[in-house]
Amino acid sequence: MRSVKIITASFAQTKTILSAVFKKLWFVLALPVASSYFMTIAGANGFNQGGGGQISFSLSIILNLFFWFMMVPVSICWTEKVITRSAFALNFDSRILSSIGYTLLVYLIIFVPIWILFFVFIALGREAGMNQYLAGTLFVVSAVIWWANSARFVLIQPAIAVRNAGTRLKRSWQITKGNVLKILLATLIPILSLSMLVGFAGAMVQVFQFDQISVVASSVFLGALQLYFVMILSEVYARIFIHFLAPQKLGDYL
Repeated sequence: MRSVKIITASFAQTKTILSAVFKKLWFVLALPVASSYFMTIAGANGFNQGGGGQISFSLSIILNLFFWFMMVPVSICWTEKVITRSAFALNFDSRILSSIGYTLLVYLIIFVPIWILFFVFIALGREAGMNQYLAGTLFVVSAVIWWANSARFVLIQPAIAVRNAGTRLKRSWQITKGNVLKILLATLIPILSLSMLVGFAGAMVQVFQFDQISVVASSVFLGALQLYFVMILSEVYARIFIHFLAPQKLGDYL
């Protein structure tokens, strides 16, 4: 799998993504802006007081939660746009529930065994007499190996986006066999780099928030950056999907 080329081709779409954020997803971008505005009002009126402060605070939380929910259809529809090469359109359909459901299922598959391992190695360390450092090391190694293998479920979300009902847990696990490290390389590099960028930007904008205008401006910046994060990952996942499901066409996406 050509992980580096997939990453490069995905980031090459930066201009297209930012254009879509401001031209087609402006109403989504308005959600964190409105959330920050109401949070500012809530702070001015006192968070713990009744009346306007509490109402503004509640509105801020609701708008922020709705913004994060909107990441699901944005990711689905942008992935569909990349794979099918169709015009981008934000749709609300049954794919949203499928995406959320399979995301929760994959998290259960990943983290339930890790928690079981955690308690098993605690028991081995405390009750079976195993050296605690050895037990801790074995737990970390086992957990990392299992977490890394969960990357083999990477095809599920793109399959949902293009309504490929045949590619779910089992088929994704089978098709990606032997490609764990390459998939991790293609996904972790953009995830880690963009996570650091968002975290750094979030810390920096706090310095420049001194009135309502600066709060709104910083909210636009951070909201756009978070949407960009999700859409870049959609670009990456879409190309990984093409690599495994239609490898003969991958060259057209790089």
